[in-house]
Amino acid sequence: MYCRDDGEDAVRVFVLGGSGFIGAVVAVALRDMGHEVIVGARKSGDLSIDRNDPAVVARLIARERCSVMIDMIAYEPHSTMALRKALGDDIERYVLVSSADVYRNYGGLHRLEEGEPIFDHLTEDSPLRTRLYPYRTISPRTADAPDAWKDAYDKIPTECAVAGPSVTIVRLPMVYGPGDRNRRFAWIVTPMKRGAATIVAPAAWLSWVTTYGHVNNVAAAIALCATNSAAAGRTYNCGERPVSHAEWIARFAALAGWSGEVVHDEAGPLAGAIGAMDLHYPLALSTDRIRSELGYAEVMASDDAALSVLSEDRTLAH
Repeated sequence: MYCRDDGEDAVRVFVLGGSGFIGAVVAVALRDMGHEVIVGARKSGDLSIDRNDPAVVARLIARERCSVMIDMIAYEPHSTMALRKALGDDIERYVLVSSADVYRNYGGLHRLEEGEPIFDHLTEDSPLRTRLYPYRTISPRTADAPDAWKDAYDKIPTECAVAGPSVTIVRLPMVYGPGDRNRRFAWIVTPMKRGAATIVAPAAWLSWVTTYGHVNNVAAAIALCATNSAAAGRTYNCGERPVSHAEWIARFAALAGWSGEVVHDEAGPLAGAIGAMDLHYPLALSTDRIRSELGYAEVMASDDAALSVLSEDRTLAH
């Protein structure tokens, strides 16, 4: 831990982008750990702030006497490098929230990379993508498009832009839980809610193994990385134990009291959404490093995490 001038074991943390789905929970996790938190966001938060004006961000952080900054919204290298340069030595730690989409297996999953899949759990040293900007389209999006940011998005050069001894990088899995706009498990939960007799999915999707993380567990990992001095200069995967989608169905079914049948159908309702993926490439992350070096453990057990998804829809009978 860092120590404040009064000797208390606490950190004053600035969470940039701390009002979103994950960032808001990170702020809560830090406060629950006894740390002081300032949230900066464009539309809501303790401070209204524009990340694209790094000088203003740096002045606010200096004014608020924050020793740690968590950057939840670092999507591309140029603005991130400018921000890190503006912060200089005013902060003791910069925490970059990154993604598991940096790994080569992710590129293979989306048919952007060649090479054999890596079937072992991906460590922080596993091969990264060689094809950059995975969400860029052939024709650039217009500047006013809601998803225009995707044309410059890439966590690999963003990580490289700021890597150093005072920087911690946290690579996130697919995050679920209350407030998840992607509704990652809707294809399971919605049929159960409706009392459907079957859940229909392609066999490859059911057997595909990837890493998910409940927002509470992911937030706890980010908070730990930001406040543990051993994390300086390190990169960490975070996430829960990777299991197949078939196992997720079984978990939700047991908790929801659903006794229907899982039907393999390659032309079912999910076929269009996942048809472009090569599901021979798993996205199973190893989280041994964060557990062994920082003592990380989930704050929410797997059944409780799944129940939080079920209970978000109040019409679902348990």
